[in-house]
Amino acid sequence: MGRNVFESVAELEAAAAAQESLPGPMGRVLDMAVSRSDALAARPRGRCCLCAPFEGNRPCPLPPSEYLQRILFYTKCSPALCVIALVYLQRLKDSGHHRLPALTSFNIQRMLLTSMMIAHKFLDEPVSPNAQWALVGDISVKELNRLELKMLWALQFSLKVSHAEYLNCRAALEAADQSASASGS
Repeated sequence: MGRNVFESVAELEAAAAAQESLPGPMGRVLDMAVSRSDALAARPRGRCCLCAPFEGNRPCPLPPSEYLQRILFYTKCSPALCVIALVYLQRLKDSGHHRLPALTSFNIQRMLLTSMMIAHKFLDEPVSPNAQWALVGDISVKELNRLELKMLWALQFSLKVSHAEYLNCRAALEAADQSASASGS
């Protein structure tokens, strides 16, 4: 026998509530990853054709968690896009041709902004113009346009994320956040 309407509504409400909490864990995991990368190695410079344009001359002025909150506040993106953006970054990291280095304080600003913008354009309505994204990210529209194309080509314009892929990334994000919380206490 199928679910009744009340069960379906309760399931949807639970899923929506779970999405609202996603930026917190993502921000904490990004903070930890960038901090670890910055401590382990000197600033990577132009390791691959993908990385060079995303490297800034100065570190991001905000911690990744605050930068993510800034993006979400000013663009009104749905919290689920945080996971989609992470899927895109993971695809770049896993791709053999464009091997993405660790996220650092010098590339997080451009990598996160661009992946969030692409996810927003692919999945959300209404779409914000690149000029708004550039203002939020404190970079020029011309630079953001180049970064968007660079990332799209590196992703081979493969932007669809399956439900299973989304759930796996979300579970990995939550596990990493719990692990970081446990080791930090």
